[in-house]
Amino acid sequence: HLSEIQLCAAQDPPSTFLHAFLTALSRSPSRDMISSIRLSFPLPSSIPLMRSLCAIPPLDEPERLITFETLAPLTDLPELIELEIVSFYLLPDDPFLRLLSTACPLLQDLRLIPPYNAGLIPRATLDGVLDLLEALPELTYLSLPIDATRPSVVPALTSLAPLSISSSPFSSPPFPALSNIQ
Repeated sequence: HLSEIQLCAAQDPPSTFLHAFLTALSRSPSRDMISSIRLSFPLPSSIPLMRSLCAIPPLDEPERLITFETLAPLTDLPELIELEIVSFYLLPDDPFLRLLSTACPLLQDLRLIPPYNAGLIPRATLDGVLDLLEALPELTYLSLPIDATRPSVVPALTSLAPLSISSSPFSSPPFPALSNIQ
């Protein structure tokens, strides 16, 4: 049975195509066995070249935006524990994270990242991450750029192994959203 899915393409497909692909997965006989989905746009092998050329991400095609509605078929995959989406067209914000945590309550590994830092300001905040951590108690790995320039009240993070915030903008000094992390 199919348990792991990886889809890579040279560029982001239209969101209607991605939705149709995920819908087909959610209706497949293996849907109860699918535990891992990895989507990467552009191809991972092309990212170093794009970075070396300082390529500006193409964000002028709204039909390629990956919204929660695009990913809604994930709600029909009850065993999904790993989700990785690498795309410039995925711009998760706090409401997106809330919906995702409700749709995929078993997630243990979540990576929602751009192919590289191209100067885009993330929309998710540390408050959204805290809500996500509360809603997903099994989450042990999270990679998500956040806007850490906004102040936040942060309790001690205990269950999360690595918290990758390397592509997140910080106000210089101090980092208001990170001032309470121990």
